[in-house]
Amino acid sequence: MKDIKLTTEELQALIAEEIENMDEGIIGQGLSRLKARGAGALARLGGGGEEGQQRAKGASIVKTAALNNLKARDAFAADFTGLFGDVQEIPQDMQESFKTIKEKFSDLSYALGQLMQDMKIQR
Repeated sequence: MKDIKLTTEELQALIAEEIENMDEGIIGQGLSRLKARGAGALARLGGGGEEGQQRAKGASIVKTAALNNLKARDAFAADFTGLFGDVQEIPQDMQESFKTIKEKFSDLSYALGQLMQDMKIQR
């Protein structure tokens, strides 16, 4: 096997790309833990030290919360519309509240995404 030489920056980029490309829907929480460890290793490589590790682990926690929020939103919408057969069939006096709740789920997802961005290591 031929030796491959990578710079620290190339290795960091490769690890970061692999972490981003992992799909949590396929393997679940085991993958989340693996991604957190990978992110922690990336933080150490990047010189983020202990704070970098904390940020990477925190970002993993927030990402899991965001995914869980989206799943909860989808389950809520599916169950509620399943009860009435269609969104248009939801009684008029409930439609506004239904839309508001769906918007709140989306707002939470957006806020969690912002927090994940804030947790990135500043270089």
